[in-house]
Amino acid sequence: MRDTNSITKTGKKIQRLVRRWLALGWAISVGVLMTSPAMAGVLLNAEFGISDSQSPLYGWTAPFSVTITNNRATLLEDGIHLPVRLQQRFDLSAQVSRLQITLDTIQLATNAPGQPPDAFQISLLNTNMASLVPPTGQPESAAFISFQQNGQVFFGPGVTVPGVSSNGAVWTPQFPLTISVNLTNITSSVPALLYFDLVGFDRAVSRVVVRSVRFVGWEPLGGTDVAETLQDTAVSLRPLTNDIARSGYSLNPASWRLEVPPAHGVVTFQSQTGQAVYQPTAGYVGSDAFSYSIADMAGHRSDPVMVLISVTPVSQDPKDAWRRQFFSPTDLADPSKEATIWGDSADPDRDGRNNLQEYVTGTVPTNAASRLEFTIERSAGGVRMRVTPRVEGRLYNVLTSRRVNGPFLPLTHPQVQTNGTQLVVTELTTTTGPRFYRLQVIIWPSAELLAWRRQYFAAGDLVNSAKEATVWGDQADPDGDGRNNFQEFIAGTVPTNAASRLLFSVERGTQGVVFHIVPRATNRVYTVLSSGSLMGSFEPVLNTQSQMIGNELIIRDTTPGTNRVLFYRLAITLP
Repeated sequence: MRDTNSITKTGKKIQRLVRRWLALGWAISVGVLMTSPAMAGVLLNAEFGISDSQSPLYGWTAPFSVTITNNRATLLEDGIHLPVRLQQRFDLSAQVSRLQITLDTIQLATNAPGQPPDAFQISLLNTNMASLVPPTGQPESAAFISFQQNGQVFFGPGVTVPGVSSNGAVWTPQFPLTISVNLTNITSSVPALLYFDLVGFDRAVSRVVVRSVRFVGWEPLGGTDVAETLQDTAVSLRPLTNDIARSGYSLNPASWRLEVPPAHGVVTFQSQTGQAVYQPTAGYVGSDAFSYSIADMAGHRSDPVMVLISVTPVSQDPKDAWRRQFFSPTDLADPSKEATIWGDSADPDRDGRNNLQEYVTGTVPTNAASRLEFTIERSAGGVRMRVTPRVEGRLYNVLTSRRVNGPFLPLTHPQVQTNGTQLVVTELTTTTGPRFYRLQVIIWPSAELLAWRRQYFAAGDLVNSAKEATVWGDQADPDGDGRNNFQEFIAGTVPTNAASRLLFSVERGTQGVVFHIVPRATNRVYTVLSSGSLMGSFEPVLNTQSQMIGNELIIRDTTPGTNRVLFYRLAITLP
């Protein structure tokens, strides 16, 4: 082994050989073409992510004082080891249009008086040591760029150096620095050698840090990804599925890098699964985006790839909330599963009741054993009906008729009790003869009622629970006309105007009895009831004809005339 003094003497001999060249301002290219252990093909380890020199993907030949660690290659000159060179042999393909080299640091030390200045240069050569791109123009130099200790930068005509106006100009260092080299003159594949030379001649330490080498044309092609999620809901996607590796090496999921983070959320990436998860900021609704890059196993990195995110508000429709309770976000986002899984007409548990029916009755759409039970018991005290399960947000009406085909009307004097998830309805009126019953279940408050509230009450009032009892609630009477909001909603009158009333008038003539109803509200069922006594049992008038004129409904009783005194009532129900 040679000692330090011997190495120093060798260095001094080399110094004497090159002084006269440097004194004339010529560039230095010292050494012979060395064989790189890289396999034939594209340049490997382009981002210096592999520091194990025994790895088949290491690629570089790095003798003397060069280290590859932490995704950087560092060339360190101390006046002993000459020159400090990093190099790699590869096949330069005609599909490559540009070489881009990013440097993090160039520190060229000031040497002692009488010592030549340090320099750093980069070359791209063929097997005959001739430059594959136009060189700097300096004598005896094949380099396409050369950085001098005095700040001058020399570069060939196909080279772009940010911040440098002309060849030989003095440069103010700005890092990171990306040098771009035009390779469009390469029209066929050719063996090539890329090498970095740090030439120094003193104990003063010079240092260069290389971040990456990129050949445009070998980098992976990334496809834009689009995802949609609900407010406050994370969404997962696999962004690499539409990305393509072009160098002959597969994509490296471990190289995934977030380039620009989302403005309204957080994204994480699992390299083991290739899955990215985006979590929107709490409460945010709107568009968001982030970009990432991916490298192949040879270290060639893609341009930034966009991911576009749409964050939609959570639907205020209770039905949508019900769907989210029983069906997965993946199914709900798949339109092809609407007919079989989550749509109103779908019957995923095949129990003969579709999702809309299960939603209204409060049963589980994915469990065929979950059913609504409606039982009837007759006793001396009346007729008792039990409804199970009883669900919050539902309005239960028991309808009755003396005929199997109706018409069915609500019970006149029901007694209602709740017992956990069971509703018990008792008809106290003693009846004779056959009676038929139906159960009407209505979503409450209905979408129609919610729209009606928004029509007449301010948005600020509707979100103020303290105003429910006096302004917008079912039992509130904001206009003080003696009819609460629920009655006004059913009648189709204005809840904030006491003069807005439902008019029900009766006329007896030769053609029968005519009833006038104003206003006629849409989506309502109007039934005229009659009784021989004021306190008697009111039954529907069976023989009627209806006519609509504007917002007035006219109902004519065509039953043959009778001398009996009859009393009439108007029943208004939701369909």
